[in-house]
Amino acid sequence: MQDATTANSPFHPDVPAPEQMRAERERRMAHAQRCRRLPPVKPAESDLLVSQFLARGGGVTRCPTAYLLPSVGG
Repeated sequence: MQDATTANSPFHPDVPAPEQMRAERERRMAHAQRCRRLPPVKPAESDLLVSQFLARGGGVTRCPTAYLLPSVGG
């Protein structure tokens, strides 16, 4: 038997209400429609954006290799 403490219960506090789910779905659909209406990026535009990013000190984020990180829990 499931109760409000079961994570997949519709009454669980972490499960959004149907109205919230509907609003989020509509928000995502509207965003997708706006993105589809944008003109495609031209090569010159992408070159300009990258050069501006680098000029402002932007760079590649380098993360440590996984085997160099400490093991959690043992």
